Amino acid sequence: EWADIKVPTIRGEVLASVKQQVGRYSLEVDIPAGCEAEVWIPCTYKKASLSLDGEKCTMERKENSVVLNLKGGHHAVLLESKTK
Repeated sequence: EWADIKVPTIRGEVLASVKQQVGRYSLEVDIPAGCEAEVWIPCTYKKASLSLDGEKCTMERKENSVVLNLKGGHHAVLLESKTK
């Protein structure tokens, strides 16, 4: 399953493209320069790995979600289940 969204803001458009498969969730997002965004990704995986812009990173979990604070620019996020 997938979804694309474009949200106009006073600082420019926020663009997001989401793809979800079994055990894998990917997000491409563009945030206007000079802005920050708090991005919540649904995550019910007990064990998961998170990559931001191709680099493994630690994740903050809240309410069955992973929360990322991103600065302006293009970002690629990959969340994968470690249990198969």
